[in-house]
Amino acid sequence: MNLFKTPFRRTGTVIAGTALGLVGVMSSAMPALACHPEIGKTTSCVNNDGTWVVNWSVTPSDNQLGEGVVSTVSYEPAAPQTISFDGIKEGDALKWRETLTATQKLEAGANVATLHVTGTWGKHMAGRDVTVNKPTTPCENQPEPSASVSSPAQPEPSGSVSTPAQPEPSASVSTPAQPEPSTSTSTSTAPSASTPASPSTTASTPSETPVVTEPQFVYDTTCDTLTVGIEVPADWKESLTVTFKPSVGDSKTVTAAPGETKTVDFEASKGLKVTATPKGYEDEAATITYRAPEGCEDEELALTGSNTSTIAGGAALVLVVGAGLFYMARRRKIRFTA
Repeated sequence: MNLFKTPFRRTGTVIAGTALGLVGVMSSAMPALACHPEIGKTTSCVNNDGTWVVNWSVTPSDNQLGEGVVSTVSYEPAAPQTISFDGIKEGDALKWRETLTATQKLEAGANVATLHVTGTWGKHMAGRDVTVNKPTTPCENQPEPSASVSSPAQPEPSGSVSTPAQPEPSASVSTPAQPEPSTSTSTSTAPSASTPASPSTTASTPSETPVVTEPQFVYDTTCDTLTVGIEVPADWKESLTVTFKPSVGDSKTVTAAPGETKTVDFEASKGLKVTATPKGYEDEAATITYRAPEGCEDEELALTGSNTSTIAGGAALVLVVGAGLFYMARRRKIRFTA
């Protein structure tokens, strides 16, 4: 029985073989999914003594690669400007819809705080940086520093003024003869109702308010590529130009408008560092150090995801099989002769 009776079936066989090869290449050679840690819902406040606190929160961007793990955590400025940092640490699990938190306390002289978090999902590694400025919002539940100072000053030490408030007849006779301030202090305690309330008690501290979203550096690593970029929030006032200068190779510059994320790629190598400098904000430059994800050959560079040569070979094999089926269809065509 001839399965290839018409040219349409033979053509369909070739097309099917080609399609299978292309599907194999596309499905296996797709870039790694961009899972990364998201640093959001950051709040900060300032204490009465000038020190200030930042409350960080970190969640995974999605769950397409399953559960990840925090591979690196760092913060700026270093001690002694950072008094304490508690919360997120290396090895913490990055689970979908679960939030990791950290609290950073800084001295009054510190003006900015930055958190760096890198997450790993198998061979995929990505990180985020977020910087916040020193806030002006007071922190809640602080002790009132003016409690010991707010007591009213002693009234005039004149005995003639304090005697009318003295109800005892004997006091009215004796006090005019004695101008000592001690008698006025004893009588001034009587009209306690007239003592004014501490002014600090009327100034209620407002609740913590979210910090205005600022641009943040983004980066992603594979075994052979370091991707760095800038993410500009939609409510930012202007476009931002950033120059990325690697320790080896030429610099690259991108400009991102509000609401955009622009990235550039560098060929990964051991010890590679990229310095990101925003135009107009040179004092907030950051350095991103390449770290090869786990599983890369010799702890350096290796292939990301599937082996390209294997994919190409498989696709070529499928094409050869399709061509062979087409050839067999032509050879096995049945012809009738009279």
